[in-house]
Amino acid sequence: MENILNLPKNERTVQLELNDPQAEVNLVRANSRWLLWGRGTGKTVGGIAPFMVEVMDAMPGHLGGIFGKSFEHIETNIIPKILLGLTELGYTQDVDYVVCRKPPDDWDRCLYPIKKYDKTIAWKNGTTFQEIGMHQKGTANAFDFQSGIFDEVKYIDPQQLEDEVYPTFRGFANLWGHLPQYLAKIYCTDKMGDYLQLKWILDKRKDMDSKKVQMIFEIEKKLIELNSAIDNANSYQRSLINKRIIALSHRANQLRKGLIHVSEASALDNIQNLGVEWLADKKKRMNGYVFNVAILNKDPEQSQNGFYHGLSSKCFYEPLYNNADLDPELPLIIAMDYQHSVAPLCVCQVNVKVNNRQQLNFINEFYTLYPHGITEAINLFCSYYQHIHNKRVHYVFDQTAIGKRPGAEPLYKIVINTLRANKWNVIENYMGDTPDHFDKYNHINEALIGEKAFPVQFNADKIIKTKISMQGASTKLVGGKTQKDKEYENAGKYPNIDQSETTHFSDVVDQIIWAVEELKLINVKSFTSGIPLR
Repeated sequence: MENILNLPKNERTVQLELNDPQAEVNLVRANSRWLLWGRGTGKTVGGIAPFMVEVMDAMPGHLGGIFGKSFEHIETNIIPKILLGLTELGYTQDVDYVVCRKPPDDWDRCLYPIKKYDKTIAWKNGTTFQEIGMHQKGTANAFDFQSGIFDEVKYIDPQQLEDEVYPTFRGFANLWGHLPQYLAKIYCTDKMGDYLQLKWILDKRKDMDSKKVQMIFEIEKKLIELNSAIDNANSYQRSLINKRIIALSHRANQLRKGLIHVSEASALDNIQNLGVEWLADKKKRMNGYVFNVAILNKDPEQSQNGFYHGLSSKCFYEPLYNNADLDPELPLIIAMDYQHSVAPLCVCQVNVKVNNRQQLNFINEFYTLYPHGITEAINLFCSYYQHIHNKRVHYVFDQTAIGKRPGAEPLYKIVINTLRANKWNVIENYMGDTPDHFDKYNHINEALIGEKAFPVQFNADKIIKTKISMQGASTKLVGGKTQKDKEYENAGKYPNIDQSETTHFSDVVDQIIWAVEELKLINVKSFTSGIPLR
């Protein structure tokens, strides 16, 4: 089926052929549109430009915002693409709209008073789009917006959106509050970037009501049929068809109000415009990771400059059933990280339950977030394993757990005492000083690819936060040596990032692998029972 977008302009119709994701977005026309599209997919021509025309036409004289990380970024990267898109849609600068200057006196004016037009796109019907650079705090505060365009939204701080931008979407509800376009927003980005910084965008999938989206699809398909049938209908039939069109359109618009629609597209969806040669050239010039994320629109499951480059799908196993990887006759191994914001704990065991060989298996994880802490995390562990017969546990800890705390027990004592209070026999394994990041970078990745005494494997069903933590851990150079970048552990600076998914869990993994594989602190000869499951 050919996807054609019809846009009214000066009593004639402009037709634009759309690829499937573009057609989908322009059929659904949700109040909140998230276009997670790879490079070369036509975000501007098939997404932003039609959105601008739609809200301009639906709410004449309203104020829209064009939001970007800076004014320079907006004017260099965003505005030129929008103008190109408007041209392809048949709209002409200085005829239908003006850019960065006051509109002619005989044009309608925006209902929100505009004092300066140097950073605007002003339309003939008074609708005006104001640039907002997010590099300066409070730049949006002086305005009342009824629509918004957020291109390359991955560069915008989500907390700044919540605190500064969204409160400015208000006003003129008496005129347009009944419309699905009122307070409408379109967000566009590719997925190339740091996983943890992008996660808030990827999580928008959870907020989409897929049933409503599908209902709108079905209604729009019916509307296309009715509009096709009306040409050959007599006057009575036209009357009935028109009533049906009005009723269905009203229903679709009701569904669009407040609806979040997340659309995803890769360059393959636009291959008829890009050409096979373009795709082949990108594949030749880009490394595999960049090509998969930026062009094919795969999720950035691992930081491009990842600390754990040895972590791959081969490191994860799917147990045959719950706790199939646990040998109840063997001791467990645990370690923790000790932070105010989160208390993560990993559970491991050296056994032959997976892959018919003795290996170090990460079989479970537990954590608590502030205001809960170490004791609560240990209690989660104890509750889960309360019924196993052999309550022996190797507790691995480094110097971060033994420091003196005024008026309080050392952290490692809290762990040991809580375990013993729950009838566990605790075997202490003190590592001493934390190894250098560069040494960990080399040796732990060797363990992940199977070059140490025990292959390292992770339970794919239970090791969720740990996986995210490791995949999101990136590197930085300090003194010419590779270090783990722990920037996102700063909860004050990044309040929107889940601390259970930052590098805390990865530090727990480091401790266990280092203690078992490098320091050989744990007597693995005691891990000898069990029957292989596969």
